[in-house]
Amino acid sequence: MAFIFSRRAYLPAESRFTNSASGTTRYLRLVASDAGPHGGPAMSPTDWLAMVQDTAQTPDILIFVHGYNTSQAALWRRHMVLKLKLVENGYKGALVSYDWPSDGDRLRYISERREAKAVSTAFLADGILMLLTRAAGYRVHILAHSMGAYLTLRALAAFGGVGRVDQVIFTAADINSAWMGSGVWGGMVMQRRCLRFTNYHNPDDKVLVLSKNWFHSGAERAGLEGLPGRTPPNCRDVYCARQYQIGTAARTLARSHNWYFEDSGFYRDLSMTLAGVKAAQMPTRVATNKGGQALYA
Repeated sequence: MAFIFSRRAYLPAESRFTNSASGTTRYLRLVASDAGPHGGPAMSPTDWLAMVQDTAQTPDILIFVHGYNTSQAALWRRHMVLKLKLVENGYKGALVSYDWPSDGDRLRYISERREAKAVSTAFLADGILMLLTRAAGYRVHILAHSMGAYLTLRALAAFGGVGRVDQVIFTAADINSAWMGSGVWGGMVMQRRCLRFTNYHNPDDKVLVLSKNWFHSGAERAGLEGLPGRTPPNCRDVYCARQYQIGTAARTLARSHNWYFEDSGFYRDLSMTLAGVKAAQMPTRVATNKGGQALYA
């Protein structure tokens, strides 16, 4: 089963979710069926959270935030893979996913980016803050992929008051790398709103090359070129080109962007990151000639 909180609009007459945005966040438990994922009635945040906590053997809750061009069925499949691989690598906490209204259409990049920004406030209120306030004593982590990193950064930027999440992890982040520097707004957000920020990047990511050149006028992407030279002290950049090249036989355009979720070395590193292992002590990483770290697992 997959615990998901969704901002997609729901059609009761057809018993299905759409690709349009809803004004309401619904808390769901999706299970497998012959037709794909199937959810029961929406439940209250209190009941949903109690069921989520029952799945956790440690006080950890990881929120996965998908990227663009992702249907609800595709999210469910990725969630189930994440759940299996994390358990295999020692993660004993809970996993939930934020299902924002992506069309599952690669040609709708601009509209989906606007949608991601629009629903980021719901992610903050109904996901991050709900867990931080109602799951007392739990460590809340975020794993975001592609445009999901943009949504997450916008949500954390709107985070007022006191509090922070534990680990924030970006893979193939489709955000402007320059935003994440010391003294720049994105870097300041991460310095204030999480214990540690880890950015996995792959210079062979062909999807981000297209994003960079087609939609962002050549601005470097954090998931492609990595973080800028000077970042806040809690930010860690992990170079992944070698791991991708060695571990991925059929290096297609889509796989260059999504390979993280197929790679056993990535899951080993991710699990230790969630456990709070210090970056310098990671056996899955080696130093680079530029002073950073590379995934070598």
